[in-house]
Formats: sequence, C-alpha cells, structure tokens
Amino acid sequence: KVPISGQIKAVFKYISNPPEREIAFNNVKSQKNVVTHYGFHGSPLENWHPIVRTSLKNYSGSTNQLHGAAYGSGIYLAPDFNTSITYAKGGPDWGESKIKNIKCMAFCEILDDGSKGFKDAKPYYVISDENLIRTKYLIVF
Repeated sequence: KVPISGQIKAVFKYISNPPEREIAFNNVKSQKNVVTHYGFHGSPLENWHPIVRTSLKNYSGSTNQLHGAAYGSGIYLAPDFNTSITYAKGGPDWGESKIKNIKCMAFCEILDDGSKGFKDAKPYYVISDENLIRTKYLIVF
C-alpha cells in the first residue's frame, strides 16, 4: 500500500551503483533462472548523501550499522512500502528553506540467483551480496 500521491513530493529515477557493481549486477541478471524482486529501503535522511553517491552498502557487523540484524547480515528491504517507511526518518529543517520535514526511500531491483546472497525473510529481503541489488528510484516524501 503506497501513500496517496499528495504525500510524495518527488520521485527521481537513478542508478547509483559504481561501474564495477553495475557490471556485476548485469552479469548476474543475464544468467538463467535468476528471479527479479523489487523492494523499498528506508533510511534516516542523513544517510542519503552517501547512499546516492555510492549505493546501498552491507554494514552488518560494522560500527556504521544502525539497526540490528535479526534476520541475518545484509541490506534490508521490504516488498511493502509501509514496512520500509518506518525506517525513513526525517532530518532537521534547513533554516529558511522551503524544504521541511522530508524523508527518503529507495525503490530497488533485487536479484535472487539461488546463492546465499539473497534471503526472503518475510517481511524483509536480506541482501548480503551488494552485487545483487541496485537502486532504481529515490522517493522523497
């Protein structure tokens, strides 16, 4: 269930994988029997600058990890918008800017190649192999 369009301020189409990750993603995607899934990734506003510049990273077990790893190590996404929106936190307002109380989420393409790099741990997808995921859209609301 996606929010009514009045809540979404902007949608940007982009692929933020570095070239070597994009090549690896496309190599996996071209293999037989690969299943494509789509999911949302919510994250606090302060995380979006590095995500947009370098794509999503698997920080499980590092000091950069914000949330636990209850379903295993990896990048967490959900097929349901409303599950991921709870992780999209707004940041401080920017003074006199008209940009107030915004939140961001990514809509991603995810590959299941039968390896251990993809896990469907309902209600989440847990992607431990960064080469199995690429962002498609940045949603601002």
